[in-house]
Order: sequence, then C-alpha cells, then structure tokens
Amino acid sequence: MKTTKIRLDVDQIGGNGSLTPSDEKMISHYIRDQKQNQTPAKKVATLAKTKNP
Repeated sequence: MKTTKIRLDVDQIGGNGSLTPSDEKMISHYIRDQKQNQTPAKKVATLAKTKNP
C-alpha cells in the first residue's frame, strides 16, 4: 500500500495572507513557552501478571 504525504502551508492561517516576521516570532515564543511549561507525564506502576498453577 502506498502512503501519501500531505504538505500544509503554515504561512496561511485563516486565509488572512502571509504572517509578518513579528507574528511568526510571537507564535514561536508561545509554542516554546507552552512546551517548557508542560508537566512530565507521571509513570504509573503496574502489577506483573503471574500464572496461577
């Protein structure tokens, strides 16, 4: 089976035209801040399954 890749034009948001350099910078800072503020996922301990004799 052949896979198809779709390329999105990220410079066009909502059809309002291209982003200005200041808009791009503002979005980049927002995304970076969101990534830094994420809390790491908690690891959950699981019980090992044992076979009953």
